[in-house]
Amino acid sequence: MPSSHPELGVAYLLEGSVRRAGRRVRITAQLIQVGDQTQLWARKYERGIGDILAIQSEIKIKLAPQAEARLERISTVEPRAYEAFLRGRYLWNQRTGKALHNSLQEFEKSIKHDPGYAPAYAGMADSYLSLLDDSYMPTRAATTQARQWAEKAVTIDEAFAEPHSSLGHAHFHEYEWADAEREFQRSIALNPNYPAAHFYYANYLVAMGRYEEALAEAKKALALDPVSLTAQTKRCDHLLPRRAV
Repeated sequence: MPSSHPELGVAYLLEGSVRRAGRRVRITAQLIQVGDQTQLWARKYERGIGDILAIQSEIKIKLAPQAEARLERISTVEPRAYEAFLRGRYLWNQRTGKALHNSLQEFEKSIKHDPGYAPAYAGMADSYLSLLDDSYMPTRAATTQARQWAEKAVTIDEAFAEPHSSLGHAHFHEYEWADAEREFQRSIALNPNYPAAHFYYANYLVAMGRYEEALAEAKKALALDPVSLTAQTKRCDHLLPRRAV
């Protein structure tokens, strides 16, 4: 069962799972009240793989206005583009050279299936930046590619948080400090629950010598995504002890 996080002010927790068998997908979701572990709501959904996005609109959890608008835009994506995008993000999270290059191929497939799907362009940007972070590509080659793909994503959907974080990450590597902070803050304002934005912003804050702020951002990143984004959370662990005393 979920544990309480009073320091984050969390009152409710939405849990879910997705299982696929052949061309069928089963999704389960439940809403838990953290304080007493009470289950407030639960549903199961089963559809063909082509209907996976339609299920999202059936889950009647009240979202923030920006999230509602974002869900409306996502619901029109071509299913094959969505599947390739998910494979790309899975590979991106592995952080090996081979996996990162394969993630680029999946994002390219996603774009081919749906040229208007902004998340795939942001995925391309992040894969190039991770190739840079892990020394698989030189700085300028990676940031040039990353900015190109992230800017395309912003052109498609300016209110999408992920490419703004990618742009901040690219500016960071190019020592464009003011631009980096602006994009990180824009990403977080658009989606405060996007862990990568908090993580990379924490790295920026460390470079600026703003250790207390960096610690707060690193904690948010780890709290929002404690089990995935393996390479990032490991680096956050190294960041946490740097708290000023």
